[in-house]
Amino acid sequence: MRILIIRFSSLGDVVLATAAVETIFRNVPGAGIDFAVREEYADLLKGDPRIRNLFVWKKGQGQFDYLQGLRRETYDLVLDLHRVTRSFRLYPFLNYSRLIGCDKRSLERRLYVWFGYRREGRLRPLLDAYLEAIERAGLGKEKFLPRLIPNPEARAEVENIFNSLGMKPGEPILALAPGAKEEIRCWAPDRFAKVGKRAIAELRARVLVLGAESETELVQGVIRAIGSDRAHPLPGLSLDRLSALLARVNLLVANDSGPAHVGRAVGTPVGVIFGPTSPEFFPAYGAGDFIAERELSCRPCSLRGEHPCSRPRRECLETITPEEVYNQVKNRLFISHGGKGEK
Repeated sequence: MRILIIRFSSLGDVVLATAAVETIFRNVPGAGIDFAVREEYADLLKGDPRIRNLFVWKKGQGQFDYLQGLRRETYDLVLDLHRVTRSFRLYPFLNYSRLIGCDKRSLERRLYVWFGYRREGRLRPLLDAYLEAIERAGLGKEKFLPRLIPNPEARAEVENIFNSLGMKPGEPILALAPGAKEEIRCWAPDRFAKVGKRAIAELRARVLVLGAESETELVQGVIRAIGSDRAHPLPGLSLDRLSALLARVNLLVANDSGPAHVGRAVGTPVGVIFGPTSPEFFPAYGAGDFIAERELSCRPCSLRGEHPCSRPRRECLETITPEEVYNQVKNRLFISHGGKGEK
């Protein structure tokens, strides 16, 4: 059986779409799984042994040019997990027997944000929409969570990074990701720094501060505020190296952002700080994960943090203290770090 999965963007959504890859891989032995994705996110799936072909839509590439590879393939099923104009325009040019799209219930989410409107059983995480589409396609009722498989080259590069930093086996490793696509979702950098500083002083942890290349200044600012040679800046990692690195740390603390999804998909415990957005839009968290948030009448005020705060200050984030986040870190770090190696 040949299946094409379409999910072009964004980072967290592409990570969540790996639940479809994993579920099909487990339920349909021998299935040939292809994946259509934008260039910015392709490194997440590079070298994934479950994926036969990766069709990467490059920046500036026209639709006709992009279709040249896809039109040579014949699919038993096209599974469109994106359902946007870009994917709709592909349909007439693809060779397939069946097409299944997912119901993202976008209107329900917006009504919830705008009016606090919620109907029992209707406000479901996006992951559930993906898995429901797979079930409708008859690909098995057993469902699996998102799973990223870092490629060997990225794993080796991460080991080289750890060796260059003088990191020793058995040291607890805390990763901090203080950025996010929208600044309004970001907990204050000095608060991330306070958490890292205490983890070093009290737990003798190594602290890795991560971010996109555009967040280099933010990362360096957190490092300076921590003020320790046990804290290391690692901005600008490619996505395959980010996933490989997060597979090797003991705990990640992040804003509601793509790295949080990556960490969970490689099996690492994650602490997520939610401000204007809501964890209700995302999968349930595991026993090793934690959420820091405030129950306020104005939350969530947006789906992705795209709107400015209407209050004099961002109470949703500013009332979350470094102490409460650090207590969660302390309770988990030594539990998770014992014997942690490659996954």
